[in-house]
Amino acid sequence: MVKHKKIVYKINLLNGRFICESIENSNDDEPLISKFLFTNHNKFIIFINLLIILYGGIDCYFKTLISLKSLFINPIYIIGDIFVLFLVSFFIPFFTFLNHINENNGKKVLLGLVYIIVQSFQLFYFSFYFIMGIENYIGTVAFSFIIFISILLKSHSFFVSTNFEDQSTLGLKEDRKSNISYLFSSFILEFNNSFQEISIYEYFKEFFLFIISPTLTYEHYFIVKKSISSKILSTTSNTKNNDNLISLIVSAILLIILIHFINLNLIYPLLIKYGILKSIIVFSIPIGFTQYFYYYLVFVIIGRFFNKVFHFNDDSLVSGKFISSNSITERYNLFALPISQWIKKHCYSDSINYLKIKRMNSLIISFIFSILIHELIMLVLFKKTMFLFTYVMSFNFILLVFESKFKKLCKSFLYRYMIVQIIIHFSTSIIYITQIYFFTLNKN
Repeated sequence: MVKHKKIVYKINLLNGRFICESIENSNDDEPLISKFLFTNHNKFIIFINLLIILYGGIDCYFKTLISLKSLFINPIYIIGDIFVLFLVSFFIPFFTFLNHINENNGKKVLLGLVYIIVQSFQLFYFSFYFIMGIENYIGTVAFSFIIFISILLKSHSFFVSTNFEDQSTLGLKEDRKSNISYLFSSFILEFNNSFQEISIYEYFKEFFLFIISPTLTYEHYFIVKKSISSKILSTTSNTKNNDNLISLIVSAILLIILIHFINLNLIYPLLIKYGILKSIIVFSIPIGFTQYFYYYLVFVIIGRFFNKVFHFNDDSLVSGKFISSNSITERYNLFALPISQWIKKHCYSDSINYLKIKRMNSLIISFIFSILIHELIMLVLFKKTMFLFTYVMSFNFILLVFESKFKKLCKSFLYRYMIVQIIIHFSTSIIYITQIYFFTLNKN
């Protein structure tokens, strides 16, 4: 007897997508859009590019491609600056190695001073680049901002873990010595005490592999890379990765071309003609959908490329579920997941373990830290439409409370695929178009 597959149709006109997919297991929680893009993203991007060529004309299309100075995402332009930041960050494993080999465990103050100098230089250098590079387009600036934040947070995570993590093994009860924190602390203790057997190359190698991994915490890197136990790593995705490097590279290039073309030939003319507020209201759907291309490029294609190259067997950070989230709660939980892990580890947990701060106070510190960074970015990037963005965020907060109180009602088709998508697209449009206005048109 032939078993018929259950055909699931999902129509989302607001997102401009029509997905018809066969599902073997109806209990699978993976969103359909993630399944489609995760397995067919290269075909999808090529198809969109062909439509753009046919619609806009071959001549106009290729004239746009050769205007490299106005390219929205030009990673080649920032290679030198990123290399400087990357090179300076290696002072942290270098002085950490010297500290352990000389057994200067009592001179943590000197090591901390070196750490502050390195981090301050990186912060000053990027601030100078940010001011001088304000003429660049949003894609290039945003790409460099992501890399800078990653290097800064990763450097802190490596410094704290290799110099203080081994102390957390002291005083633990026997029943707690089987958890992941104890295993990680034991590894750090063994790694630091074996300075006579290992060279500085081992420290540099460990730091380098951590820097290029798609995670911000050294503990998470250790869990995945060292493969302690597949049961412990509950965040690892079961998604099969059948991509090859060539398809990922081609997809990234085509997606950069697509974003570049849409911005220069659609969004820019709209901004100049109608202004920022009218463009957000009238053209929120195409503008918001373009922002999804950015998300997909950074969080899925680039993330999966690094996973593939460096055998980082954790797809939880690059699953694409954030793109296809159908509730406000799910969207906030999945957005900036690596940063959330970093704040939980190095703000909340470290405040309790090392500074002996109470849990409630540590929670307040973590909250204030995340709020300060978030609001600082909001005030700088969205000062032109801060009042409108505030209304949208306030409405999102109301929806968060609503989803927590009326869970059954929030699972309805009307709420998940109509109300939520309208709010998401409108919010995304505001974010994207105000960034473009600030980094480009506002300078004229």
